[in-house]
Amino acid sequence: MDVRLPLASVLIAGALLAATASSATAPAPADQQLAWVLTALNGAEAPAPAVLREHFTASFLKAVPPDQLLEALASIRA
Repeated sequence: MDVRLPLASVLIAGALLAATASSATAPAPADQQLAWVLTALNGAEAPAPAVLREHFTASFLKAVPPDQLLEALASIRA
């Protein structure tokens, strides 16, 4: 069975999982990525595609192209 979730739901779920897994020690990479996602969602402007490449793997961006990812982020910001 092929189950597909809206990209916005996947991003939110990942952010919540990263937030609950954080510890009191130095920020883990997941914590840093969560902070970036929250900043991107709260920012006045959408991140540039080049910035997305700094925060998402090439394989992820191949499956979810930057334009589609920006659209999903915009739908969350709205």
